[in-house]
Amino acid sequence: MSEIARLTTALPYQLPRAASGVTEPEILGEPKDRSVLASMGATLLPMASPSASALSATGEATDLLTWSTDDPATATQSNSATSAGVATGVSEGSCLITAVDPVTGLNATRTLHVNFFLYLLGQGGELIGRDIDLTAQTSVPTPNFAYVSSNPVRVLVDPAGRYLILVDGPLIGIFLIDPATGALAFTDLENVAATSTAVRNVAFEPRGRFFYASGDNDQLYLWSFDAASGQANFILQGPVLTNTTGLVVHPNSRFVALANGTVQGIIEVDPDSGVFIQVTNFFQAPQTNATWSFYPGETILYGDYSVARVDPAVGSSILLGFVISGGPQISLAISGAQRYLFSPNRANGARSVLAYLVGAPGGNPGQLDPLPGSPYPTGGDNPPSGGIPLQTTVHPNQGILFVVTNVDIEWHSISDRLRLVLRDPLAMSPAVSAAGTP
Repeated sequence: MSEIARLTTALPYQLPRAASGVTEPEILGEPKDRSVLASMGATLLPMASPSASALSATGEATDLLTWSTDDPATATQSNSATSAGVATGVSEGSCLITAVDPVTGLNATRTLHVNFFLYLLGQGGELIGRDIDLTAQTSVPTPNFAYVSSNPVRVLVDPAGRYLILVDGPLIGIFLIDPATGALAFTDLENVAATSTAVRNVAFEPRGRFFYASGDNDQLYLWSFDAASGQANFILQGPVLTNTTGLVVHPNSRFVALANGTVQGIIEVDPDSGVFIQVTNFFQAPQTNATWSFYPGETILYGDYSVARVDPAVGSSILLGFVISGGPQISLAISGAQRYLFSPNRANGARSVLAYLVGAPGGNPGQLDPLPGSPYPTGGDNPPSGGIPLQTTVHPNQGILFVVTNVDIEWHSISDRLRLVLRDPLAMSPAVSAAGTP
């Protein structure tokens, strides 16, 4: 039976957990036991309760207001007469919060420093963090975290930017990010070793209520996620696509896009529980995407090979065009009103970054136009000194592209073209994955 035929016969299904015969993969050691990671060579920070907000600052002594925000869209003011606040802007590492002062009845503002942390996972298994200060254009290491992965796969951050997810072979480790320092504290460990030797990818539902993981066989796993505790609860697994490397959830939470470089497609899921419902669109081709990405709230799917529009009602996809990519890794960025796509380019020994303007005014939806000067050599004006580009990731608000090479982290400002801002030396094995906080 072909893989496509198997997929369409395996789904639709929505099996109750008891009827499916699926049980939660056994966790190594005692469930949720911190000794599991410690036995793997991890030096763990003291357990910490998740803070009520990712960002916080205290007002001047004259009014003793405490301002906090979980994201750049909302804010709260904590005192005896709590009132809602609004984040009116995020600029140069700060978030301006406006709310009503309960004492004076007038609008009051506070500017909160927004910490941006960049985490890197190396081929040697080491995990390091950098605390990025955009105003000073400097970075310092986050507090030491001596975890060494035996089979490093990927790091990512949950949609709220409060938890780091580390994929280590069949293990998925979850760590609370200290919003002030970027230090990591272990909260949970999930293990799929009973059915997969390694996890290929992890993708969160946009609101962070559940996440999926793909195995190196044909399994797709689903967990619910408690953002208050950092605990995951296994729900189910099922056969979908072998060695799924491309995995992303549609912004409406109704569809999951998958790809493995040969087969790609979309399955419909329940938007409230994440449970699989049916295949909506799968096809096989000589060359397909190995990775997928959406811009937040948008319906065009970007891969390292092609661009497609996804119908938000039925999940069907229409091919819009092709991506000239340097490898199976892309980063999407929004800067002002513009959309961009970046890819590290190592083809034929190249050391550069491919950069595209997405959907230029007057163009077609999803159209990619190279930025002037693309591809941009690493090293800026001194290309021979540039490192091998391994990963790219973007600061979500500040128009900064971070290019992780084998020797440094390059900061590039994003505008009508990429401009190298600085080179931050880096001492670690070549990076296999990078993730920044939202």
